[in-house]
Amino acid sequence: MNSVRVPILFLVIGLLLVIGGFGVYTVLNPPYTDQEILNSGVVDAWEPEAIVTFALLFVLAVIGVFCIALTYRSNRLTRRLAALAVFLCVFSGALFLSSHAALTERTTRLTGQTFGPLYGLF
Repeated sequence: MNSVRVPILFLVIGLLLVIGGFGVYTVLNPPYTDQEILNSGVVDAWEPEAIVTFALLFVLAVIGVFCIALTYRSNRLTRRLAALAVFLCVFSGALFLSSHAALTERTTRLTGQTFGPLYGLF
């Protein structure tokens, strides 16, 4: 059974590295300029980003739980790969949350619109 888990975890880690790379890109390059936020407002700029961020955080949480479940009765290599995958889930989630927080703060500063808890995600 462990022989099946290791390739799965390698695929998951590869996927999480791609997601994390995109997270780094979104932190370094904000998705909208200030003028675009002012012109399109909250509905066209902030709201789609919030929906995508919430969905991505949910998917990362599911992947993290799946990786933890793979460690049940497994060998050391599988546990270490799962720990790396869970770390990448948390790291990627933190990147996307910080990107969303920056966008929310910019949108609040520019439009005066206030958002709910956790930068409007809840």
